[in-house]
Amino acid sequence: MTTLIRDQSAQDEGAPSCAAEVLRVGLVPYLNAWPVCWGLQQLSNWRTSPTVPSALAGQFEAGEIDLSLGSSIDAMRLDPQPVVLPVSPIASEGSTLTVRIVSQVDPVDIQALHCDTDSHTSVALARILLQDEWGASPEIVPFDARSHVGDWPNSVLLIGDKVITDASSEAHWPVQIDLGEVWTRTTGLPFVYALWMLRPEQVHRADSICAVLDRQRRANALRFDAMVARGADAHGWPVALAREYLSRHLSYRFDERHAQGLDLFVERCRAHGLVDAGRMLQVHDWQG
Repeated sequence: MTTLIRDQSAQDEGAPSCAAEVLRVGLVPYLNAWPVCWGLQQLSNWRTSPTVPSALAGQFEAGEIDLSLGSSIDAMRLDPQPVVLPVSPIASEGSTLTVRIVSQVDPVDIQALHCDTDSHTSVALARILLQDEWGASPEIVPFDARSHVGDWPNSVLLIGDKVITDASSEAHWPVQIDLGEVWTRTTGLPFVYALWMLRPEQVHRADSICAVLDRQRRANALRFDAMVARGADAHGWPVALAREYLSRHLSYRFDERHAQGLDLFVERCRAHGLVDAGRMLQVHDWQG
């Protein structure tokens, strides 16, 4: 199993406070992130910029942002390696609705999987599950579902709002594989898709950032109906479906079972050669 390294440096004497510094924050623009992101734009010392997780990875490495809600696998790939904040992830325990392979052939027969590359984690999870559960090792073909015009490929990995707003009907795609459902059914554990990641030189701010993120998640839960109405309208979802999606299919906690699920995912990524076997996940020791 992957060893989780607990960073103990957040309490260094004389470290500057989070409130005294501007924090450059990368947010994810999908509906699934609203329960943890909504309202952060209003914080006076948080300068937020929303973009897809794959783009946030580049901004993180370039030093353009200090904190990012990003794809879980990037916690093992980015340089410098981020410190994971164990608070307010995007996770599921069972079906997700929005991380899905849609196909016109059975999974064992998929030769090429056209992948929406907005999320590195979803692409890695698709590769792992297709190989481990069906013995399939398809070619991974980058695919921009957002701008595609014309006929679609035989097999596509779709994520986020595009599963709901694009052509993913069972009439056109008789094979529908919800990756979250397959993961939990085969492992018995939750799956963590996105994590808050902090640049290591900012670790002195980790405790106060964790407290802010946790407080925002709790506040958003108290105004859930208003948040759902705003989010559904902004992303083109039916309100009832958005409410079911955010309340029944996703979770935003990080407990010991989520840590185990993340640990197993990292182990599977190593086994498939998707991450450097020499790296260990770095998780901040927050006791909130």
